[in-house]
Amino acid sequence: MYPRINRMILKAHGVVFGKNIQIPSKVLWLIRGARITIGDNFYLSSGNGVNPIASNLSADVYVEPGAALTIGNNVGMSSTRLWIHESARIGNNVKIGGCVLITDTDAHPMNYMARRSSNEGTKSAPVVIEDDVWVGAHCIILKGVTIGERLHAVLHGVCHCDLVYGTLW
Repeated sequence: MYPRINRMILKAHGVVFGKNIQIPSKVLWLIRGARITIGDNFYLSSGNGVNPIASNLSADVYVEPGAALTIGNNVGMSSTRLWIHESARIGNNVKIGGCVLITDTDAHPMNYMARRSSNEGTKSAPVVIEDDVWVGAHCIILKGVTIGERLHAVLHGVCHCDLVYGTLW
């Protein structure tokens, strides 16, 4: 049932997706007005039915109106949470472990006076995950980060700066 529902939601929002996408579980999609492209052989699990590391958390995809999310070919994610304010790009052959959070925004202004009345002044910067990257479970990838190709980001890490390709972080 959910694979069909997820495809219907994606089509209804104009998401361009490739062949063999598999989204077997319930996912929260908040994507109205977003520009989303998903490549071939995409897999997104949600909850602990497939991956016990996911801690029974669902996958959530929130791409704000006008923002862009591009996901390459052969990408697998497990209960990943995406909050995209401007843009994020995930390369080819990327594996993202259980309960990873990827966000390109601070979500709120750093100035306490600005927070009292609005979210004006909130900062955003693109997130880029290059090809052949493995992101371990429970990592948090923050705004402005580029993770270089062939990198392995370890469990429970917080990525707040660019990471060099071909290394274990």
